[in-house]
Amino acid sequence: MVHLELLADMAFLDSLENRFGAVDVVVRELLRSDSSPLLSAIVARYGGLEHLIYSESERKLMERTFENPKWYVAANGHYPLIISALEALRSGKLDRLYNGVGRDYEASQGISSRSSCPIYLAVKTEVIAIDAALGERAEEDFYISDLWQIFNAVLERSTFDKSVWGNSFSNPEFPTPYAYLLYQISADLRALSVNALVSATESPKVDAPGRIARALAQSWSFCVWNIADSQGQVSPQFRKDVIRQSLLFILGLHCEPTEIYHCPSGIGTDDLVPWRDLFLSELRKRIIGNPRRLEAIREAFDSLDQGKMFVFHGREWLEEKLFGS
Repeated sequence: MVHLELLADMAFLDSLENRFGAVDVVVRELLRSDSSPLLSAIVARYGGLEHLIYSESERKLMERTFENPKWYVAANGHYPLIISALEALRSGKLDRLYNGVGRDYEASQGISSRSSCPIYLAVKTEVIAIDAALGERAEEDFYISDLWQIFNAVLERSTFDKSVWGNSFSNPEFPTPYAYLLYQISADLRALSVNALVSATESPKVDAPGRIARALAQSWSFCVWNIADSQGQVSPQFRKDVIRQSLLFILGLHCEPTEIYHCPSGIGTDDLVPWRDLFLSELRKRIIGNPRRLEAIREAFDSLDQGKMFVFHGREWLEEKLFGS
């Protein structure tokens, strides 16, 4: 904490001859530590380590650093996070454990093994930083593509083993730690996209998608593209589940935004057309002309629950947009 406190001082940070190197060393140590402001902030928001107290001093330090868009950009705070995650994945040391039953990793009670996972901690720290930037309507480059890069790297290491994915001890939603990470990154991109929408619709006039929103739409579509292209990394059902979330988001924007978030009164689907078209166009760019991806998208599309009225009313429109008449 002492070193992060020093780096939180923008004047001190700017005075360093190699500030990026200093930030890199400190952030890597924070990711490895059993006690750090990063860990406390993540556990406070996402759970995974019971009875850990997020102290006021840690909270204030996070507000000055990773939840401060100006500091995050000036310190290049994303870089040691993504590099640490990718290094852990490239080493291959986690493959056997992370392709096994993941109950301990995703556990909500007691001490979850994800609370010491450099990949999970890196992802969630970036999510917290991006969320803070949305709250302040910042429009710098927050390297949202990092989330897609980690998603892709996790997918490459993931292996679909029926004996594990169908194990009675496995969580059917995310049977392995690698599956849990894929699930979380996809869910994070959706949640951040919702928060971008919330920020844009706080006033009667709906703001057009900004830089962060466009980056979120692109990165989310790349994740869908990767998993649609996958062979033997995840189960067919898991692949459909991940793709389906993107389709439902687009359908919600088209027919019923309250299915996505608490839409302010006076804002209708016509106001959200630029947002709908952004997420739709990014998805179309990833799948057009590729039979394998189109087949995977079609399977997810056909599995949509037509008992939901917004799906029933928007299904024909989305089918034409994705697959042609």
